Parts: sequence; structure tokens; C-alpha cells
Amino acid sequence: MTPDAEARSYFSRRSRLKWWEGLPWILAVAAFFVLPDYMAFGTQVLITIIFALSLDLVVGFAGIVTLGHAAYFGVGAYTAGMVSAHLGWTEPISALLLAGFVAAIVGFITGAVLLRYHGLTLLMLTLATAICLQEFANVNEDVTGG
Repeated sequence: MTPDAEARSYFSRRSRLKWWEGLPWILAVAAFFVLPDYMAFGTQVLITIIFALSLDLVVGFAGIVTLGHAAYFGVGAYTAGMVSAHLGWTEPISALLLAGFVAAIVGFITGAVLLRYHGLTLLMLTLATAICLQEFANVNEDVTGG
């Protein structure tokens, strides 16, 4: 077998989808129509799944142990809520994009300082960052709601 044919054979075997890989998507779409009373619960489950996947990226692939991951999740949530409540922004997709952008900016700023450390020091600094961001939201109760 030539190298070209061998590569094509490898990629044709590698890229084939299995029948069961589409099953979660089919179940999710079916749940939308079959169980409309559980939409709020399903939304919370999807939010938790996204949070777990992002934590897996940070801890599993990047190898950065953190206790403050939820703080940036909260920054995005507070941003989306404040834009909706205080500015009357009713379009949810652009509010979510803005929330992700603001959380990324806060993460970039704190990451520039925190990623100079490693090990237990980094762990404690990420915890301190989470506590500081929580206290910032609590102190500015008139803006954030507490």
C-alpha cells in the first residue's frame, strides 16, 4: 500500500461516526417537545455541563489547578443579568456574548498576575480571587443586587 493510500485509509476509518454518537442530540431535541415542563431544569443541567467542560479544559488539559473557576462563571452571569436589568437589553444572544467577553477580560487581567505562580500558591490565590470577586458583588449591592 502506498503512503498516500495508507493515509486515506486511516482517515476514512478514523472519521466515521458511530450510530450512537447522535443519540444525545436526538434525545435533547425530543425532550424539548416531549417534556416542555422541564425546560428550566434542562437549562440548568446544560449550564452545569458547560461549567464542568470548561473546568475540565482548565484542570485536565492545561493542568492548572484552580479553586476560583466559578468566579469567572459568576462574572459572566452577573454581566448578563446587569445588562438585562439595568440597561434593558432584551436580546439574549448578544448579552451572553457580552457576558463571555467581560468574563474573558477579567480572566485575562487576573491570569496575567496569577499564572506567575504554581502549586499551592496558585491554588490559594485563585481561591482569594473568587472571594474578592464575591465580596465585590456583595458590597456593590445597589448595582449587582447582592
